[in-house]
Amino acid sequence: MSFERAVFQRAVHQLEQDAADHRRKQEALRQKIGRLVPRVAQIEGEMRRISLKLCRATFDRRVNLAELDEQMSALRRERATHLMEQGYEYDELDDTPLCRICDDTGWQPDGKGMCSCLRRRCVQEQMQELSNTLALGGQSFSAFRLEYYSSESDPNMGISPRQNMENVLDHCKAFARYFRPDGGNLLFSGGTGLGKTYLSACIAQEVSESEHSVVYDTAVNILRRFEQEKFRTDDSARDETRRYIGCDLLIMDDLGCEALGPYSMTFLYDLLNTRLVNQKATVISTNLSPAELKKRYSPQIFSRLMGECRVHPFFGEDIRLLKKRV
Repeated sequence: MSFERAVFQRAVHQLEQDAADHRRKQEALRQKIGRLVPRVAQIEGEMRRISLKLCRATFDRRVNLAELDEQMSALRRERATHLMEQGYEYDELDDTPLCRICDDTGWQPDGKGMCSCLRRRCVQEQMQELSNTLALGGQSFSAFRLEYYSSESDPNMGISPRQNMENVLDHCKAFARYFRPDGGNLLFSGGTGLGKTYLSACIAQEVSESEHSVVYDTAVNILRRFEQEKFRTDDSARDETRRYIGCDLLIMDDLGCEALGPYSMTFLYDLLNTRLVNQKATVISTNLSPAELKKRYSPQIFSRLMGECRVHPFFGEDIRLLKKRV
């Protein structure tokens, strides 16, 4: 999994802050207990002096290691007794890191990759970023309300809107729950107010919580970023486009609302094709029908949209309007 650069940097900064706060709290507790039981402060000082002697023992063979170890053990026992008499744990003043797996570095020992403590913060930062763009709130698959969709069969589709949405909902649940970057792509096609963005938000939340990198944006913004990269030389523009290309899941909303300029068709093709080649998953929503997509885009883009995505039609009455009537 590869979290985008900005998310990763914020997560690292948060881990550093949390670790520093943890050390400050440990020191504050040490000062508090030292005032309550002055002997504990004295023991701490003696233990520090012995630790320095143990460090020098690496270069001075005359130091009696066994004697120093015995002195340190005796001090630890005495300190533990005083701590427990005050209602604290026996090891309350041990200098322990916030994360004992990685010692607050964010990386597991022996080159085993990112520690769970840093991954968890990456997910939190990613969810915050998704909330800023996708307005994440109470969306969840379990809260998706099928009663807004008619159970009467649509003569043009040969199925009722409700049955169709039951099928769409089941597939979206499976897509998110068993997500793999190479697990395929989705295309949501249909009018406004039919649940496309809602289900995109559900997918974004669940996939993000499974510690995969997720980026959401509109087609308008995405293609604008690619155009900015073409005419700018600073790294910030390239960072913006790399996040669209490299994330495990890209959710592209409102395809068809973008202006088709001289470069946008090329940018869109390159983005879709690169993600397909790299086996990265994409969820695309559009208000256009397949016939309208074919008319609007090049054969190469249309082929990738219809041939490489599982197409889910959304039809029925606008749910936003239905809610206003209630």
